[in-house]
Amino acid sequence: MANNHSADTSTYQLTLRSVYIVTFVFVITVVVVGNFVICFTIATHRRLWNYTNIMLFNYGVATTIRVLTAGILNFLSAWKMGYQWPFGLGLCQFSQSIGIVAVLVSAYSLVCMSYARHRIICYSLMPPPNLIHCCLSIAIIWCAAFAFVAPYMAQLTVVHLNITGPNNITITNSYCWQVWNRKAGAYYFLATSIVALIIPLICITYFNIRMGISLRLGKQLSSNRKKKSDHLKQQMKKMLIIIVIVFFVTYFPYMIFLNLLNFDAIQPPKLDSPEFYLVRLILLVLGQATYTCSAFNVLICYRFNPHFRRAFRNFLCGLCESDAGRHLKSTMSFSTSNFSNHDRRQKRKSSSRYKANEVRLSSLMDDHLPITTAKVTDV
Repeated sequence: MANNHSADTSTYQLTLRSVYIVTFVFVITVVVVGNFVICFTIATHRRLWNYTNIMLFNYGVATTIRVLTAGILNFLSAWKMGYQWPFGLGLCQFSQSIGIVAVLVSAYSLVCMSYARHRIICYSLMPPPNLIHCCLSIAIIWCAAFAFVAPYMAQLTVVHLNITGPNNITITNSYCWQVWNRKAGAYYFLATSIVALIIPLICITYFNIRMGISLRLGKQLSSNRKKKSDHLKQQMKKMLIIIVIVFFVTYFPYMIFLNLLNFDAIQPPKLDSPEFYLVRLILLVLGQATYTCSAFNVLICYRFNPHFRRAFRNFLCGLCESDAGRHLKSTMSFSTSNFSNHDRRQKRKSSSRYKANEVRLSSLMDDHLPITTAKVTDV
């Protein structure tokens, strides 16, 4: 029975590790590529430097920082080192708390985007938020997020455990753990769920309801000249709603499942049991899904934002201009110039022939004119 239990445990561990590797490779590829494209496109096209797009840029940066720090370090700790932590106290505190910072920054960046669109649509006579307002908003969001996560960061520490192995050899393993009690941690994560998900969802819903009412009234009263601008506003509103839906769909299942575990609504299974590995597998998949919330923004913006679509096409055209493309372009221009020179030479030759024929014809007419004149005078 013990051998069967150890074989089942090793099978569960292998399955969990395989799922972790596959999901992590997929997530880091999609997130880094998607966020790089959208951030690079916004940064290199000045026309896209408005409040909404820079908040979208901030949203992508927060998710990318989380993936490249917490994602990679936790992956190395879980896959290569059996959840040991050899990276020190500073990286332990930063990597375990940057996830909360990222979700707060992402959520309130979406709130600011919704507010900006709401102000443009509902209060069209007021000036829209400018870049100074955007920089202040970003600074306030990041400072507030780190202030909120400071209590959790203070409870993270590196614990060193001495484990006696075979032949009485003592091995010291280091782990990144929380030192506060389980009840305090449960209430903190519940507060995080309310601040990072519930409150932003209420604010975004309010702004979108106001925008929908304003656009409907404007559609009834608008003339034909305003139909194009109203259509663009509708497209931007749809884009923002889809981005918000993707964010909350990726984060809500993970936070709900985590709170159910913290408050014992789902009984914690015994260690090394099949239920234990099933719970870890669910947490793993849901946690990896939260990384992808901003990866698909590039597709959403390309579909609904015409300015971003034009800038993205320019970005792709710049990537396609390789050395072979430049050589082909120069060859085509050279052949075109040769063809135009040949055309000019042919036209010059035909014009010279036409002029020679004109001279010959005029000379013949000059030879015959005196004869006819003389005959006429004699008569």
